[in-house]
Amino acid sequence: IVWSLDGSTFGVIWYNELTSASSVDIFDIQTLQLVHQYDLETGATLMDLSPDNRTVAVGKDQQTVELRDLSNGNVVRVLSPGGVVMGGTFSPDGNTFGSFSGEEWAVTLWDVVGGQTIKKLTGFETAAPVYNATLAGDGKTVIWHARATVQVQDIASGIMGQTFSHEDFVMGLDLSRDGK
Repeated sequence: IVWSLDGSTFGVIWYNELTSASSVDIFDIQTLQLVHQYDLETGATLMDLSPDNRTVAVGKDQQTVELRDLSNGNVVRVLSPGGVVMGGTFSPDGNTFGSFSGEEWAVTLWDVVGGQTIKKLTGFETAAPVYNATLAGDGKTVIWHARATVQVQDIASGIMGQTFSHEDFVMGLDLSRDGK
């Protein structure tokens, strides 16, 4: 679930394993009525919904990310990190998009408006496969995730923070908006 910045709508990203269909549904918070639905074509991967509930990030051919206008499906921006893209996430303000590469265990930060690369972050080390990396709610941190290990990284300095280990697989994670 992705809440809009003004709190008037929320988007639900879903995937149906039986039909391999995926969609974004936008609901009005007051009425809980569906106000918009965007169905994704077969073969594309739904990555994230922007915080304004207007742009959706779609993985294409595992090498590019298309940022699409949710109202009409038009491609607004194409990001090409130059490797296999495993996933991606918008920053809390929607101005930055982070694409995650499993080949080199890196997060490339992109300026959403201009499409330029801002920074590439690396440094997460684990024996397990890296499942994902996401931009945290504080807008200053990347959260790395591999099986039962979660580690934060400061975006500005690139310094890796404390590692959090669990005895079993971690299935969901997030960081508070104040980063604490």
